[in-house]
Amino acid sequence: MRTLLTLCALAGALHTTAQISVGPFAGLHYARYSLDNTLGSMGYHVGVVGEISLNEHFAVQPAIAYVRNVYLSVVPAPFGKVAINTLQIPAQVIWRPGKSERKRFFMGIGAYAAAHLSASTRFHYLDPLGNTTLERKGIEIGNDTPATIKMLDFGLTVSVGYNITRQTFLRAGFRRGLADISPKSPGTASSYAVELSVAYL
Repeated sequence: MRTLLTLCALAGALHTTAQISVGPFAGLHYARYSLDNTLGSMGYHVGVVGEISLNEHFAVQPAIAYVRNVYLSVVPAPFGKVAINTLQIPAQVIWRPGKSERKRFFMGIGAYAAAHLSASTRFHYLDPLGNTTLERKGIEIGNDTPATIKMLDFGLTVSVGYNITRQTFLRAGFRRGLADISPKSPGTASSYAVELSVAYL
């Protein structure tokens, strides 16, 4: 009974001191993977972000997002595009310097965990007569040896942003994957991305 009362008191204190808000966010990013003969490409992300305000200067921002990363294969034959669809769960600790006003800059640092949902390739083949053939094919995802892409990914994030209003903010960020998501490829196939997004809380 005493433990229950303590938990209730703690929950009440958190509810009183921490302000919680939730809203949508979306944006674009340039993603690339550390693979030979590849180039980065534009992708997009959309999801829901929350903010737990701890005090005037610090907050925690967890989120859940659908992320579509794309990279280009520049091997002379064939030339193609690889798309990876991911469910990503990032979280950052946010610091807002200065006095509490409607418009404020902020900085954030955190980490993310992700699960790859699906992936596909789209390659253009050129025959000796100069005709182009388009081939689409799915990529196997999983943690077993036959899989081309591992299911799980994780990494670190940093960001800077600006609160346009109390509810709306713009954010630019950098995301760096730490997992080797393609064990069949030579070297380490990790991801990184530069992001720009807008959110309404």
